[in-house]
Amino acid sequence: EEDFLALYDVVEGLGEGSMGMVCIVRRKKGFNRSLPNAPFESDPDRLFAMKTIHIGRVPKSDVRALRNEIEVLKQLDHPKIIHLYEVLYSKRRIYLVMELCRGGHLSKSGCRKFTEARACFVFKQILQGLAYLHGQSISHNDVKAENVVFVDRRVYSDVRLIDFGLSQKYVGEYFRRVCGTYYTMAPEVYFSTEAGGYGLQADMWSAGVLLYIMLAKGQFPFLESSEQLVDDILVERWRTAKYLFDPVTWQGVSHEARELVARLLKRLPTTRATAKEALTYLQDVWEPIFPKDEDGYILKEKMLLREPSGEEESIIMSPQNSVEDLTPLREGDSKTELLNQGVLEPMLKSMRDYASYSELKKKILLVVAHNLDRNKLKKMARDFVAFDRDGEGTIDFAEFQKALESHNMENEELKRIFEAVDMDHTGRIRYNEFLAASVEALEFREDAALQDAFDRMDSDNSGYISCQNLRDILGSDRSDGEVRAMIEEVGGTSAKGIDYEHFLSFMREKRREETRAEIPLMKRMDSESDVSVNDPIAESGRLQD
Repeated sequence: EEDFLALYDVVEGLGEGSMGMVCIVRRKKGFNRSLPNAPFESDPDRLFAMKTIHIGRVPKSDVRALRNEIEVLKQLDHPKIIHLYEVLYSKRRIYLVMELCRGGHLSKSGCRKFTEARACFVFKQILQGLAYLHGQSISHNDVKAENVVFVDRRVYSDVRLIDFGLSQKYVGEYFRRVCGTYYTMAPEVYFSTEAGGYGLQADMWSAGVLLYIMLAKGQFPFLESSEQLVDDILVERWRTAKYLFDPVTWQGVSHEARELVARLLKRLPTTRATAKEALTYLQDVWEPIFPKDEDGYILKEKMLLREPSGEEESIIMSPQNSVEDLTPLREGDSKTELLNQGVLEPMLKSMRDYASYSELKKKILLVVAHNLDRNKLKKMARDFVAFDRDGEGTIDFAEFQKALESHNMENEELKRIFEAVDMDHTGRIRYNEFLAASVEALEFREDAALQDAFDRMDSDNSGYISCQNLRDILGSDRSDGEVRAMIEEVGGTSAKGIDYEHFLSFMREKRREETRAEIPLMKRMDSESDVSVNDPIAESGRLQD
């Protein structure tokens, strides 16, 4: 309790339930766990969402879901998944400090105001999140409107998937536990005994129901609530995937949109479109029906690049406003245009520098990126999605090479940068690795960010980053000699570790000219860039159980 109260001020309550509450919080002025006299202030305007769980109020049946949500969130690393900053444990409560999304959740009443273009824009992000989850063999198991939240109140706000309490890891055996919410639940989940269980494709049925609701102005294809389970005719329609496109409601909805609904609401999971297949169809077939402007840019993207104003925030309530007719970002040519505009000298210079850094400095940058405000990193999130052409939520070398092909870089240099950014040597760059490699291209409060990183790495609040602290971050398989060498690299001692003064000096140090010369020079480009960044590192300090 003291740790939380010393760290955060409650700004506003958002809601309270039987097991806890959710509120908006900000970091207390001038407080740092590792440095009682911290020299730099955190951003006073930065806010977080804080979910409090009263342990004594949690039924035993829900303890598993609570622990599961925390463990799953610590593993997830994608711009369309809610970001967990830290977990604080006390005897009576658990505090989850997360990214703040202020736009509310997808709702039946909100869907009544949706145009087809907006439905496409929102659903694309849902599919991007699901494609990443399924690529990690994780099933959400409760995809519904209430678990899709908007980052802000703009009409074309980015969205996040939330609530992973029912999520499961698919390891080759079908799930049999009946879970989820009835109106989006796949029939094989409810009838799991009869169906022999269910897998990842149950999420795709749920996604199809959401798409139907968005396109049908809030109408439901099957059940609307658990009370309708007594209606045998309705339940049979649900079980056999018999739904209707009401001619009045669906008037004006494109064939391309209806086809995607049909590909998702299939009775047999094996015939249902996967997340990647649905995303590919959306990008290649449905999205292109929306026109570009005379400059080749999608109109919707122009709006996304503008800062929200009071007028834009108010139009979310107005279905007649013409901004509803703006179209979403198209893949393909428009994606390449975005990369050419955004991924230029600053990001590439940051990646080239990152490739020359020591392992310890890279790890510190992962922590720095994790702590940055995600709501200010929308441009970097779009860049990551543009690199990730196959929609799996990670970047392989072919995608990395393709995204940067217009920048005339030597293949040897590309490989060197890619391998350096791929810190876990999986052959794919994860979102947090991408962000950490690009973070130095950002304009942010560097001193405060480094101070927060030191605080996170010094997880026992000793005022030093000790040998054990480093093992917690680097992995327990590191030898004493390796850890001591890293500490000595920064100027610390093996007895105590790294103090803040040496840590700050190490991170501010510019690369030596001879190190810079090791990497072939990249041809300069004439264009300008505007880059932003963020990164979750669930393995670091405070996120340990």
